[in-house]
Amino acid sequence: MLSLNEVLNKSDQIHWAYNGKMSIDTSFYISQSGMLSVTVIYKTDSDTYKVRMAAPVNKIQNVIQDEYIILVYPQNDVSVFETDRTGQWIKVSERNLFHIGRVSDKGLLFKKVQQAFTNFKKENGTNLIN
Repeated sequence: MLSLNEVLNKSDQIHWAYNGKMSIDTSFYISQSGMLSVTVIYKTDSDTYKVRMAAPVNKIQNVIQDEYIILVYPQNDVSVFETDRTGQWIKVSERNLFHIGRVSDKGLLFKKVQQAFTNFKKENGTNLIN
């Protein structure tokens, strides 16, 4: 989790679809049921809302990087929730990409995340990162 949270802490944005200034509500963690999740807050001039992403950690297939560091899932296992104007959570999509954050460090954090999940796979079985 440390490398995921390091990426999150150094990111100005977790996903390209959201605008505004991002801050962290809940850092990355794995629940007792094996769900990886994170919650961030976006503030614009006219709005404030939360975005939460959650997915089973044992189904991660790969780690990639384009502009963002991304965990890849074989199916649409990543649930994305947003708060509405009343603060209620609404499930807005399911996708196969879990965006961790946008960093420009010449791939150094990407390598850390990749190594962390390779180690996690070795310690916890072959279901991770095939």
